Order: sequence, then C-alpha cells, then structure tokens
Amino acid sequence: MTKNCRILKILILTLVSSILFITFAPVYRLSLYTKDREIFSAVISSGTRFSMGYVHSVEQTPVEDIYVVSGPQLWLWEERFRSHNAGLPTEAPLRSHFFMEKDWMIIRGSTYRWEQLAVRIGNKELGRNWISSESTGKVNLFEIVPDRVLYLKITQSPLFFRKEFSLL
Repeated sequence: MTKNCRILKILILTLVSSILFITFAPVYRLSLYTKDREIFSAVISSGTRFSMGYVHSVEQTPVEDIYVVSGPQLWLWEERFRSHNAGLPTEAPLRSHFFMEKDWMIIRGSTYRWEQLAVRIGNKELGRNWISSESTGKVNLFEIVPDRVLYLKITQSPLFFRKEFSLL
C-alpha cells in the first residue's frame, strides 16, 4: 500500500468518524411543556441563563428568578424581590447570600437544582408569569398557558434527532 493510499484512508476514516460524532453527540435541550403539549424545545448550552418572573399574589410586587443551565439541571442562581412579607424569603438558604440593591432584595448562589421544574402559571389577574432569555426576549407565559402547570426540563439527546420547536 502506498503512502498516499494510507493517508487517503486515514482522511476518509477521520471524516466518517467526525460526521458520526457530530450526528450522535449528545447535547442538552431545554423543553417547556404542559401535561398535554410541548410549548418550546431548543438546544441549550451549559452555563446559559434565563429568567422567569411573576407578580406576587399578596404583595402585588414583582419576583424574578434567574436560572442557569448546569449540565443536565436547572440551577436557581438568583431570586430577586421588592418585598419580603407574605410568602417571600427573609434570609438566604445555606451557602447563599442575601443583599440589597436600590430596587431589589436579592438571594444569590442558591443550592436549589432540578432536572425538571414545575411552575404554576397564573393569568392576567394573578401571577402574570413571564420568561425571558437573550434569544426569545420576554414572553408572557400567562397569555400562552394561563392557569396551567408548566414543566421545564433539561434532557440530553443526539443533536440531529430532535427538531427545535417553539410556540413562544
């Protein structure tokens, strides 16, 4: 076998291996769905941040949660709120920090993590839940799935075997 023939075989093997790897390499996906339908599904990289918020039903003040994709889990990185009366935290959980900014009270560095997170979505009178990311901007969930439970889930799947999906 000639030297050029061996090099060609190595190049072909490398190309085929690369195509197979890219085709079957696992990626993380964020899916949002209700009990009966999928609302959103997209590839998401570890370290991606997005926020969700609502208007507290008693205090009538905004609450915002910032989540970070941490491998196959959602990590509640930060919770911010304007009031800490009925039903809102008054101190930071273990290994978290509580501090105040001009308009917000903030708990940062939470240890709360989920592979699947269930969030009760309100309506235009109660809750007024929303979600926001750099790619989607702010989306009013209470207009899309009012009075429902919305599930957020991180899964792993091969890159080319699941299409992106969005009603957002």
